[in-house]
Amino acid sequence: MIMATSECYIGLRRRPCFEPSCFVWVRSTRAQQTINKPVRLKGRAGFSGAEATIVLLPAPPNTGRVFHVGDARIPATVQYLQEDPHAPRTTLVRKGRVEVKTIEHLMAALFARKIDNVAILSPT
Repeated sequence: MIMATSECYIGLRRRPCFEPSCFVWVRSTRAQQTINKPVRLKGRAGFSGAEATIVLLPAPPNTGRVFHVGDARIPATVQYLQEDPHAPRTTLVRKGRVEVKTIEHLMAALFARKIDNVAILSPT
């Protein structure tokens, strides 16, 4: 179940680039949405094969999609998007020394379900 919140903005990429200036922000006419209740996802990590668990929690309007790793809070926005020279096909967000890798499938699923605000708890 999805809960509606307030209005949202959608980033449209203008060219193959990850800099904030490469995106045009368009005001959407639909209401922001979050999930109705916590969701726990468990499975195997794509590259390492290690067991991985994340928890998705409802978030208030204008929160966005935010990773919580220990005490770190990393918004899943273009400002925190980084390149990994050792894994060029990996999408990661980084804040200071904390990073979350291979987020693209989760981000695509949230986008497809029109989930704008969610807290993503990840183990340290």
